[in-house]
Amino acid sequence: MAKVFNRVLVATATTGTGTMTLGAAEDSFQTFAAAGAVNADVVEYFIRDGSAWEVGTGTIGGGTTLTRTVTESSNSDAAINLSGDAVVGCGISRAAFDAKAPLASPVLTGNPTAPTQTAGNNTTRLATTAFVATGLAGQVPRAGNVTLTGGIDSDVQALGTVSSGTVTLEVDAAGKENFKTLTANGAFTLAPPSTSSSCTIIVQVTNGASAGTITTSGFTIVNGDAYETTSGNDYLFHVKKIGSFTSLTVEALQ
Repeated sequence: MAKVFNRVLVATATTGTGTMTLGAAEDSFQTFAAAGAVNADVVEYFIRDGSAWEVGTGTIGGGTTLTRTVTESSNSDAAINLSGDAVVGCGISRAAFDAKAPLASPVLTGNPTAPTQTAGNNTTRLATTAFVATGLAGQVPRAGNVTLTGGIDSDVQALGTVSSGTVTLEVDAAGKENFKTLTANGAFTLAPPSTSSSCTIIVQVTNGASAGTITTSGFTIVNGDAYETTSGNDYLFHVKKIGSFTSLTVEALQ
């Protein structure tokens, strides 16, 4: 990308359409070299020669010459024929300006970089690949084999008080956890997962004062302890699903 330097405006005694020799700085300005341009730098330039003008990108040679590649000019966008009494300066062209990414919804190409945020940052700042890699380190992958070296601490989904209808146990969306709780306070039906794939679900059931019969529907097999409607009783309902087969095992906790 072509460079731009501040306050550069120099005279040139070059004639013709070829490489220019850069002269002394105009009053209150500086040369390309004084501004920091070095050999082989590609810079944005403009030329004014009477009523003729030219803008483009040029390559600095030895700090004293400029090879011209024209972007626009008063000569039908070709190099103007220098008279020997022109000035050449440095400034960004409209084409270069338009090539800049806008602040709103920029479309970046190549390999743009950004600062890596502190691990755990939960803001709208950009996340680099390094930030993502740090965040994923130690997570259980969704595919492939993994050896667990510690326990799994899961969230619990509270189903609230259930007094009628059908409770279908699912883990197919965010917030639908494998561990669930509910308070039984009436007669209702318990059904196995229908949209969830193979999974294990454990439901802690606590009887309320109006606990009623829990009917099961759709399970391949139901076994375990007998469910009683005594207020205050607690149970664990163990649900397992593999393919089209589902089982429910009732475990009384008293």
